[in-house]
Amino acid sequence: MLMPANPLMSHSNAPSAVLLIRGGRVAAAMLEGKLSKLGLTVPYATILTALLDNGPKSATDLCVLTMRERANMSVLLAKLRKIGYVSESQNPLDARSHVISLTESGREAAEKCRAVTEEVSQAIDNFLAVQNENPEKFRGALSDFLSKFHSLYV
Repeated sequence: MLMPANPLMSHSNAPSAVLLIRGGRVAAAMLEGKLSKLGLTVPYATILTALLDNGPKSATDLCVLTMRERANMSVLLAKLRKIGYVSESQNPLDARSHVISLTESGREAAEKCRAVTEEVSQAIDNFLAVQNENPEKFRGALSDFLSKFHSLYV
């Protein structure tokens, strides 16, 4: 899965922001390649796994969990409802909102998405380990960064 270095790409002097963007694009491409075999894309997989990990949520909560905009979320959820992976019901705590839940087939798809994500993450972790980096330390630092600046996106 890992390709040889591209001599046209120079990363040695790239700012951290650029490296994070590039890294995200590479990780997304790795995920897309595997998820396409399931007939899904990264945005759909992130919604399904967010529901698997966090239980039924409102569309607004899913926007926060997946870092997706509300208009984009509506389109994604409509497609997931159409293929039978999620269902929508009235929120018992607030009649003005709805709760999105996984269906049984959605749960199965979400578990496959989680397995794909773990497989790609393992490839990245293996690469970091070979570079004498601690994947857990890297993941922790990246998680802290995202937690601190997540509100800039949503």
